[in-house]
Formats: sequence, C-alpha cells, structure tokens
Amino acid sequence: MDVNVTAGEQFLEQKNYAAAYEKFLQAYVSKKSMRTNHLLFTAAFAGKQYADAYAIAADYLAEYIADNALFSKYLKAGVMAGKNINVVQLLILLTPYMTSAEKEACQQVVATTLTRYQQEHPEIKKKWQYLGAYSVFEQRDLFAMAHALPTADFIAYSRQWLVDSNVHPILRASIVDDLRQLGVTEEVALINLNQEQVTVIPAQLPAVEQTEIGEKVLASLQTTANEALVGEVRLRLQIMYPFVFKTLTSEQIQMIAMAPLNTTVPSENKLLQRLEAALQEWVV
Repeated sequence: MDVNVTAGEQFLEQKNYAAAYEKFLQAYVSKKSMRTNHLLFTAAFAGKQYADAYAIAADYLAEYIADNALFSKYLKAGVMAGKNINVVQLLILLTPYMTSAEKEACQQVVATTLTRYQQEHPEIKKKWQYLGAYSVFEQRDLFAMAHALPTADFIAYSRQWLVDSNVHPILRASIVDDLRQLGVTEEVALINLNQEQVTVIPAQLPAVEQTEIGEKVLASLQTTANEALVGEVRLRLQIMYPFVFKTLTSEQIQMIAMAPLNTTVPSENKLLQRLEAALQEWVV
C-alpha cells in the first residue's frame, strides 16, 4: 500500500485533516484513482475545505453520481463551496435519470445545506442589484459569489443585471447561459451587444456549441492545439449568442468569431469593434 495513503489514513483517524489532505494529495498526484480521489475528497470535506472537495470530485464525477451516499456528500460540498446554482443546474441535467425519491432526497440535501450555508455566511444577503456599479474585475468576483444564492434570488437578480448596460457583456452572456441551464421558461429582457433591449426565453435556447453555426465554427478548430485560441473563439460565439445569430448570416458570424485567425475582417465592422472592446476590458 502507498505509504502516503497509510499515513493519510492515520492522520484522518486523528482528525488532523490538513495533514491527511497533504498525504492523500501526494498519493493522488502519484497515481490517480477513485480510491485516492475519495480519500482526498474526504479529508478536504472533513476539514471544511469545501471548494477543494467540490473540485476534486469533478475528476470522477460519474462515480460520485452513481453512488447515492457519495453524491449526497458531493452536493453538500458544492453548496458549501458557494456553488448552489451550479449544483442545481447539475440536478436539472440528471432529473430525467432519477426516480422521484432520488430527486426529492437530493433537493432536500441541497435545501438543508443551503440553509446552513446562509447561516454561516450572512454576507450572502448583501445587495447584488448594483453589480454594474463595480469595475469589471469586481463584477467577475461578485458574479461568481452570486452562485451561492438561492435559485429564486439568483434569477431575480439576473433579470436586473441583464438590463443594466454597465454589467459587462461577457457577464450578461454568462447570465443568459446560467438561466438556460436553470430551465427558466419565462421571458427575460436583456441588453445585447448592440445595446438593444430584447427578450428571450432561456429554456428554449440550445447551448451555443449545439447550434449549427457553433458546431461548424468549433469543428473547424478541432485540429488546433491552441486551447487559448479555441477558448477565445468559443467566448466570441457566446457573447454574440443568441441575438446576433438571428440577424447575421452564418458566414458573417464565423468571420467575426474567427477574427483572431482572419486579418481580412473589415475593421469598420461595428459589431466586431464592440466585441473586441468587450474582450479587451475583460483581460486588461
């Protein structure tokens, strides 16, 4: 047996969770397996390092989902890590494959854990409606923190953020995608990249990667090893989706999305100028 695992288990019995975590981490880096992943997750969870536990489990998420007890603990870690919205989105994805009893049990775990999280983190009640008043980097941090909110609160605030032109376009695109994954069936208004207020029903939108143009553009990049480039093109598509998709041809959308690879894009293209400005603000 791995000496790090043996030492880690001893530390775990002694409730020295930090030392156990370090030993299990060494074992996991040396040889990844579901067993060492679970030991590492257990030490992180017991030591209240919930964000670490939640991230660790992602390596073997299918195995955690397949085990009711492990999945329950994974849900708790996610909510306590401030990822309630992400947890709810996952449950929505899994709902077709769950029995009524399983669904109810998971919802109960999330609800109970969320109550505990709110008690331990009273700052979560801060006013989120002024997101656009902050700098871009502060907006990013606050939006990430907002994923700890109860679903109803997150949706209510999202409606305000989407019609605030001072909220960064990339965040507005992310909000629409979050609402899509939450299955929001009511119309929501938002200001798009062209500064026009429009409406959309998030639940009716496919993921941008599943649209015809999204598939076409991303498929054209399958041979590139430049992950940063693929990420930027995907982000460009997300910012333009879904409204630009309805007003431009697929060729025009592809031209703008692939601008980093295409120096022939007209510099006077207003949409491209807005998109480039948004990206510049995001990375500066």
